[in-house]
Amino acid sequence: MRVIGFVPARSGSKSIKDKNLALVGGELLINRAIKTGINNSNIDYVVFSSDSQVYCDIALEFSADILIHNRPPELSSDRSRIEDAVKHFIEHSPIDISDDDVMMLIEPTSPFILQSHVDGLVDIFFKYPSINAAQTVSKYFATDNPDARMVASKDGYLKRMVEHRLKQDKSSYFKFGNLCAARVGHLSEGNKFLGSGNAFLEIEKIYSVNIDSSLELLIAQVLEPYVKK
Repeated sequence: MRVIGFVPARSGSKSIKDKNLALVGGELLINRAIKTGINNSNIDYVVFSSDSQVYCDIALEFSADILIHNRPPELSSDRSRIEDAVKHFIEHSPIDISDDDVMMLIEPTSPFILQSHVDGLVDIFFKYPSINAAQTVSKYFATDNPDARMVASKDGYLKRMVEHRLKQDKSSYFKFGNLCAARVGHLSEGNKFLGSGNAFLEIEKIYSVNIDSSLELLIAQVLEPYVKK
């Protein structure tokens, strides 16, 4: 089993122009994501996937130890599925990829991924060969998106929480985290990275920041000095 870090960075963000080039802690978001991958000994390859040659040039200037995936325009819209971009890379990959290999999404818009988060997810796949997908999760608050609330099942997997009215049970439910991974064979069968039935690694709420608006970018910039590196 090999682990492939997949850094997706399309250029057509509508919420923030060139969102993936925003700065957090004085670093470009795409560079932070690449650094997460290349600095982790459990990750065998880091793939930078973009439809922008400018983005690809910036990524290669930051690190020559990455693979570039030139994503076609039809897989780069705001309606495109990340699984389709991954599938396109696998089909055109310069390296041999097996169904047992693990694809790990390292999103530039999740700037607070720790090496321990990556290690924790990788350990799940090594320890439990039957696991097909895993993700980080964090405890939710009452104001979080109810569609992302999950509950831990008795056998240790994620299960979507259909009933949303029991807000007093905050400590029982989880929301999607900021890092996910899946075996290549699992994705090839048409499955998604995120969903019910995934194994999971719980992380602290502060690390689950996901930048999708100017306000969230500001929040990340303010939090950055206080987040453990």
